[in-house]
Amino acid sequence: MKLRDHFQGAWTANNCPAINEKGLDTCLERIRTTSCSSAADFFNTAFIVCGSGSVCQDAED
Repeated sequence: MKLRDHFQGAWTANNCPAINEKGLDTCLERIRTTSCSSAADFFNTAFIVCGSGSVCQDAED
């Protein structure tokens, strides 16, 4: 799977029915401060901080 495909499918309506605003704010701030020269920093941001488990929530929350 290509990295681009992963990100395009990360927050679809099927797996992310609603956005957790605090999680999204944290993600966006982390993107601004993530080091492009550190693979560990990039993967932590991409898959942990900005992953669907951090940014998405159930629609009724």
